[in-house]
Amino acid sequence: MKLFTVWFLNLFLVAMPLIGVGQIKPMAKKGRTRAVVVGVSQYKNDRIPDLQYADKDAEAFAEYLRSAQGGGVSEADLRVLTNENATCGNLGAELSWLLDESKEGDLAIIYFSGHGDMERPPLNYSVLLTHESPASMYMGGGAFPLDLLQLIVQSLSVEKKVQVLLIADACHSGNLAGSAMKGTTGLAKALSVPLGDEFKILSCQPHEFSKEGKKWGGGHGLFTYYLIKGLLGEADVNKDYSVTLLELERYLGKEVPEEALPDSQIPVVLASNKSSEIAKVDESVLDAIRDKLKEPAEQANEAVNDSLIWKRYDQFLLALQKKHLLFPNESSAYAIYMEIKDEEVMREKESEMRRKLIAALQDEAQQAINDYLEADPRELRLRWQHDGRYENYPIYLERAAELVGESHFLYKTLQARSLYFKGLNMRMQGERDKTPELYAEAEALQKHVLELQPNAAYAYNELGLLARRQSAFEQSVSYFELALTQSPTWVLAHTNLCASYNNLDEYKKGIEACKSALYFDSTFALAHYNLGSIYSSQGDYKNAIEAYRKSIQYNPDYAQNYFKLGNALYFEGQQQEAKSMWILCTMKDPKYPVAFKNLGEVSLDDGNLSEAEIWFRGAVQADPNYGSGLYMLSVVLSMQNRTQEAIDALKGSLDAGYKIKKAEILEEEAFKSMLTESGFQQVIQSHFPE
Repeated sequence: MKLFTVWFLNLFLVAMPLIGVGQIKPMAKKGRTRAVVVGVSQYKNDRIPDLQYADKDAEAFAEYLRSAQGGGVSEADLRVLTNENATCGNLGAELSWLLDESKEGDLAIIYFSGHGDMERPPLNYSVLLTHESPASMYMGGGAFPLDLLQLIVQSLSVEKKVQVLLIADACHSGNLAGSAMKGTTGLAKALSVPLGDEFKILSCQPHEFSKEGKKWGGGHGLFTYYLIKGLLGEADVNKDYSVTLLELERYLGKEVPEEALPDSQIPVVLASNKSSEIAKVDESVLDAIRDKLKEPAEQANEAVNDSLIWKRYDQFLLALQKKHLLFPNESSAYAIYMEIKDEEVMREKESEMRRKLIAALQDEAQQAINDYLEADPRELRLRWQHDGRYENYPIYLERAAELVGESHFLYKTLQARSLYFKGLNMRMQGERDKTPELYAEAEALQKHVLELQPNAAYAYNELGLLARRQSAFEQSVSYFELALTQSPTWVLAHTNLCASYNNLDEYKKGIEACKSALYFDSTFALAHYNLGSIYSSQGDYKNAIEAYRKSIQYNPDYAQNYFKLGNALYFEGQQQEAKSMWILCTMKDPKYPVAFKNLGEVSLDDGNLSEAEIWFRGAVQADPNYGSGLYMLSVVLSMQNRTQEAIDALKGSLDAGYKIKKAEILEEEAFKSMLTESGFQQVIQSHFPE
């Protein structure tokens, strides 16, 4: 038996002495009760501290709702998300279900236990941290925006005339992005704002933290432990077998602060009418719970004569599990959903299938954005390598937007992210295929993103990169600065700003930008690399060497680090070590022609022609159209009196568009003996006509 189940039974035993010998039936409600219960103890991002018992609290509260005492909420009306299942996409999907299904007179319950935080000033953007939330820059997504939750609560309460009970235990301590400016305080204040006729029960006051520990029920949050005890009957002070919000407030206000000492934790109950009944006390509920816990939590779908439709439903679930969302076409989750969604036997399953599919379609793309905002080296490497999965993201997000519909609160967000990935793919294709004309089209897409989602820092950053690709360096600075107004701690935007200042020869500003990046993440390799580039541009090779070495320390797989370090060492007179770095560069990336060329030039300076030839041929092998490598190969071949080979290499160099003046070729010492060769003259005349 699970720990929370044992604890729950113990709660009933504790509550029993408070209940009289009479029996009162559970509270009658005008409408139907539905609930979304969320508990996140384990966070995917290592920089968000895990909690111990938030998931157990959610499971215990869900079990309370299932009981007769808690209203006997059926599995069909209850959504429980814990840990890895409590993603931003899944939470959005289940809140959509709550919004879609609730009718006037119903009761909608939202319970959340986990971390909450607030973005740094001046944004003051409060969020609930779901399982895959980024550790900072929450506006990029992955964390669930509090204003979106409040919009849902308001829509339920004001527009649909649904009674809403919001229970939040989201102010746990921990080293979060907003800790320095008391992010949990800002969150608690935002949660306290009344939106309609809803009830709110919050775990603590602003400026306080929620406690958890083994001493409460063998492992639970202090707040939820006493919340459920109070609802079971301990809050029923006047013994009328009914618990009102006022009684619950007084009970929590006595028990929780006493248990929290020497710290302060005082729960908050907010309601326009605190005399409202929130729970009935039922003496027979203990037996009912014992019987219920013997039953499985979910009943498998009854097979209907081995129906092909139910088989397809099982295949839909399997496709979701395998992340075969849109491909392969005929066996994808989307294809199966479209095939069976209108079948009569799927009437009760259709909306659930749709929500699960919507959540899955957006989760992977959202994680890519989260990792990008975290400047995760693995994510950056995937982008630099033009990973094929990015081609799927716009399609996934478009399908998700179609499934939610234009009136849905997520529609604009999904459309914006789809356009973002389209523009990103277009920019990467332009880089890969050397087709810069794609950049203008990609720029238009990112501007459209900002029309739909004005706070999308990643779109501003992408516009900055596109401006750099088109040598509009001043404009790129403006875009990177706009990205930082939305996400002030984003190390990648600071680092990109550094590179643009380097392009503009504004070295002091560039160094400041890189140091800002390193203040937020001292291990970010690209920031050290860009700092080294600025020092190199200034001729300060000593500091450049130090910066490049740190970049290699934090990312030993980035070939260009070794190349730039080799250059700095060479200019500092450390020729042999420079060669070692260039060799390492070619080992990390055999398609890095300029490193081969540098090695060839050093060998040529040393008079080692055969070694120089090997390196120059390596440069040409890395890139057959590398004009500089072909030119140097022609030089070393002519020095070995291999005239025809030298002429062929020179022709290849000029055919590849190598920029060199005719006079420089004719004055090249190695070509002196070839000036009268007819083949040499033909090459010169064909490329430099009079």
